[in-house]
Amino acid sequence: MNSHLQKNRISHKSVDFNMKSFFKYILWTLLFPAFAMVPSASAWDCDVSISGPSAIKKDQTITLEASGNPSAGSYSWWRIPNLIPNGNTAYLTGFEPTFSEYIRVGVTYTTPRGKKCSNVKYLWYEDCCAIIQGGDTVSVEETIILSASGVPLEGSFIWENSNPQSVLLEPSGNTAILTGLTQGTTTITLTYAYPGSNSTCQTTHEVTVTETCNINLAGTLALAVGQYGSVFAETTPEGGELIWTMHPNIQSINDDSIYHTSEIPGIHIYEAKYVLPDGNSCSTSFDATFVKVDSVIGPYCVDSGTTLFKSDFDIITNPEGFNLMVNVSPLNYLTNDAFTDETITASIASGLLDSTTTTLRVINSDKKFNAGIEISMPNYVSEPLKTLGLSDKLDMKIKSNFDRFWECCSESAILSVEGSTNIDLEVSGGPFTIVGIPLPKKLREFVSLDVLKVDLSCGGSVKIKGNHQGCHNITDWSGGGTLSAEVKIGGEAKAKTPDAIVLHGQLNGKTGISQSITAQGGNLLVSSEWEGLELIGVVKFDFYGYTIFGSIKHPLIDKNEMPQVLLSLPSLK
Repeated sequence: MNSHLQKNRISHKSVDFNMKSFFKYILWTLLFPAFAMVPSASAWDCDVSISGPSAIKKDQTITLEASGNPSAGSYSWWRIPNLIPNGNTAYLTGFEPTFSEYIRVGVTYTTPRGKKCSNVKYLWYEDCCAIIQGGDTVSVEETIILSASGVPLEGSFIWENSNPQSVLLEPSGNTAILTGLTQGTTTITLTYAYPGSNSTCQTTHEVTVTETCNINLAGTLALAVGQYGSVFAETTPEGGELIWTMHPNIQSINDDSIYHTSEIPGIHIYEAKYVLPDGNSCSTSFDATFVKVDSVIGPYCVDSGTTLFKSDFDIITNPEGFNLMVNVSPLNYLTNDAFTDETITASIASGLLDSTTTTLRVINSDKKFNAGIEISMPNYVSEPLKTLGLSDKLDMKIKSNFDRFWECCSESAILSVEGSTNIDLEVSGGPFTIVGIPLPKKLREFVSLDVLKVDLSCGGSVKIKGNHQGCHNITDWSGGGTLSAEVKIGGEAKAKTPDAIVLHGQLNGKTGISQSITAQGGNLLVSSEWEGLELIGVVKFDFYGYTIFGSIKHPLIDKNEMPQVLLSLPSLK
């Protein structure tokens, strides 16, 4: 109530002041009609008035103008908060007054003759205030967000767009999405109604729609360390200025591109800005990754003639995840030697800093070399022939042919062995003549045996196979056989008695000797058998007119079966 009374009082005061001036003007007109027609400076010593808005909102800036008479004088505005004087004008930004609802503004005018007069204007302070915040420029197809605030709080907002052809305004409460459509300017008006009152306040915000600024950077996304590449800029519209942000990787800058490289793996970011003649600008960046091959791991070995694929290798890059860029070479492997160590290179750009190597052994398992493995074998066949003096006539031939060769295993290349030992019996010469075979004493009284002829022959064969599988560390022995010899004895028996009666007859004998050999595990099982040898014959004598037949039977070699012997076979590792 007091505020309205005060408002009315001030209004009456303003009216009274104007009425005084009016009556004063009427009085002068009646008393001095000549002066009324043409006023003079002496009639109006000094007069000043203030024009401008009659109300102000918080944070709102208004312009006040003072007019003094006679003209050409000077103005002095009274000092109050937020007032900026500028000659006969002043700029006032609204603030909440302390003791009333009005802000008192005053000015003092000094005429050219030094006369002074003053005037006061009371501005009603409106509690309602609305503010729009947000950008004032937007490109075509670009979107910005405007936000509004109002005092007092919790009011409602009404947005209006003066140029719908230029911008699309989509309000939602205290925010609005503004999208540029065509070049031009629009004024956004915000009406704010605060709660508990029918009063509203307005504010405006001007937005200019400029031509769309667009910049795109393109180039190779991933390069090998040490490799050179280019980044190109595409800009619209024409006529702007392209500005590249300096980067240590940049080697040179052209009008719309850069030439770059790096010896450091990782992501490197290049930035560029495009500035249009109207000052509008746009920026963007381009990420280029420089990659190094940290390691490559493949099979330890392969067989000659093998072709591998890149997928057979484990590849690690820095940064990770760029395996598809890596090339592995060579992938075809061939050797004429027993083995060859091949250097494998994994790289993105051949010969640069990004590559790494590993070694792969190429195995030619068909390439064999002598293993130098011997198997010793006793000659049990010749043992019984010592009785006949023929043990040196039967020769045992042992021929070993073992080879070593490389095998490619899952984790390494290992030497393996395979081959065999062949055992044969050979007779040197023959038939043989045995002289002076001892006979029993009783037989010697009737028969003297001077010479025996012996036929010696042999047969059979033994083959012992050996195989060491290096990949599985397994040795396997197999095979065997039987060696045999046959002895045939024949000769003429001549006998003399003290009476010199000549006797005649035949002596014969036959025997077989064998030696069996069998591979069992890592040993050889050797067994032998002698059938025995006897001289058998019939002698015919003439004795005093009588014909007498006498039989002769004499053992030379006893029958015998030797015990089995177990011999260890040599290692094939």
